[in-house]
Amino acid sequence: MPGLNKSHASLLAGTNTERLMTIPTDAKSLKIHVGKMKGGRKKKIVSKIAKPDRAVMRRVLIVDDHEDAATYMSLLIRQQGNDTRVALSGAEAVTIAGKYLPHFVLIDINMPDMDGYETVHKLRQVPSLINSCLVAITANSSDAVYTRILTVGFDKFFAKPVDIELLQSFLRSRMISG
Repeated sequence: MPGLNKSHASLLAGTNTERLMTIPTDAKSLKIHVGKMKGGRKKKIVSKIAKPDRAVMRRVLIVDDHEDAATYMSLLIRQQGNDTRVALSGAEAVTIAGKYLPHFVLIDINMPDMDGYETVHKLRQVPSLINSCLVAITANSSDAVYTRILTVGFDKFFAKPVDIELLQSFLRSRMISG
């Protein structure tokens, strides 16, 4: 589980427990509730997350019609000290991005109504997003899809399931402004 150290993992190992991850509202802590421990008592584990350095915090907009996937990706990115927002459609992404001014927009390609290709086209028309890095996320990694992704205006491509360490490395490697 993300954010847990070895002692937390060993506490969970081999237990017949009920687990619930509570997604934080800020990047200060990740709470994991563990029930049915020895003697029927409940334990709560809190794993601290380093307070973000506002000078290098990246604003990341995650666009995916699957709310659970978008929320989980948001949590993983926030654990590294970034600020995130989630949009569940292309139209919502365009609205949020115009106000939020993300450094990065991670866009699922296969969405109903407005797919990732149309979403990137609309985002590229917003002058305040000229420096935003638009990243395609898709389970279809064929050569034809890859070529289309690059020709419609995406800056980068990640295949699903996304290697979160590779994504984090990419986010850290890009210079940001504003």
